[in-house]
Amino acid sequence: WEYQKCGNLHDTNWEYENLVSVIVMRHPLDRLQSRNTCDNTFNKADPDNITAGVWWNYASSKCADNYALKVLSKRKTNCCQGANTSVDILNDAKDLIRRFTFVIDMACMDESLIELARVLNLPLPELKYPKKQLKKHTANRFTARERIGNDTLYEYLMSRFRRDIELYEWSRPISLVDCSRLNFNNNTVDERAKICFGGSC
Repeated sequence: WEYQKCGNLHDTNWEYENLVSVIVMRHPLDRLQSRNTCDNTFNKADPDNITAGVWWNYASSKCADNYALKVLSKRKTNCCQGANTSVDILNDAKDLIRRFTFVIDMACMDESLIELARVLNLPLPELKYPKKQLKKHTANRFTARERIGNDTLYEYLMSRFRRDIELYEWSRPISLVDCSRLNFNNNTVDERAKICFGGSC
């Protein structure tokens, strides 16, 4: 997802007939809490003992401000202004995403890649999942609010990144697999893949 060094993505000929393009979307707060961020201090901090100061510095940093919009908008200067980011920036990003061949929601990456292979008629290696039911790895983890552990900070992030969050929520229904329709608690990955193969995703 590190596009920022690739110039303005709007200049790419995404409509080229021999090009198959894929963009992976991720909830901004999940991206924010990953261990591969734009903030080296945050990356190197002990994930179980991140201080409030480190969290606030990262959350308030310029690099973290509506990261997806900053990458996907055609406006590279004065793009994102936290909670006051213009809806025009959001619409820029939507326009670009519409030009991709496939949109994938990282919330159900396994199922999406299986469906992508089916659509493109690509061979898949044998899937050797355990026979027991496999719950999505995100199903049992704490929520973003619980992981952050600070309601004030959580509400600040929800406000500051509201345009990024709007973009992600907008992208979900147009993704190759609509993750919201999958039962992560009661189906294995294989079973969910069969649902996708049936065209129900």
